[in-house]
Amino acid sequence: MLDAARRSFIERGVAATSVEHIAEAAGYTRGAFYSNFSSQQELLLELLQRDVEKTCADWQAIIESHGAPDRERMRALARLGCAEFESDCFLLWLEAGLLSSRDSAVRERVSELRQRKFAKLAACLRAGARPGDGGWPAQPAVLAAGLLSLCDGMRFFRLCNPEEMTDEALRAMLAGLFSCTASGPVLEEPEPVDDTGATVCFHLRS
Repeated sequence: MLDAARRSFIERGVAATSVEHIAEAAGYTRGAFYSNFSSQQELLLELLQRDVEKTCADWQAIIESHGAPDRERMRALARLGCAEFESDCFLLWLEAGLLSSRDSAVRERVSELRQRKFAKLAACLRAGARPGDGGWPAQPAVLAAGLLSLCDGMRFFRLCNPEEMTDEALRAMLAGLFSCTASGPVLEEPEPVDDTGATVCFHLRS
């Protein structure tokens, strides 16, 4: 049922997705839906919670695999940003944002989930910094908030102009912004280097 709702919310939006549509797509009855969830909003919040859990686990794995000084430190930062772009849950967060503007209960829950993401990313950044490696270009909490806000804004622009705002263009923009904030190494143009094609590594020059 969660998978069916996720697909429908992304394709149709929460307002256009009925309980009956979700239940039918999942192979359940309307009664089965209400035995698990009180509304589409509750189901949406459950989807967001699962996205937060997966995202936090992904970030933890990235930061644990990049513990070396400058080059690896900045590559880890780039990969943390790229991981956000690879999630297809952005539309769900937009839907939740619209609901939050009209419903204080939803706003409180969405705010709590977003704070969990900020806190986890900041913790990963702190864990990734090693004595003597030069540190991050900003305080981890500030960097986490800025990175997530930047990713949200760039993905919104991609919704409005998908032909111009390709994944490659977005990653190049991230590289340019990192090069302006980095203390020490300077980031050059990105190029795909891993065999999945899913991430981008950034060349560094002293």
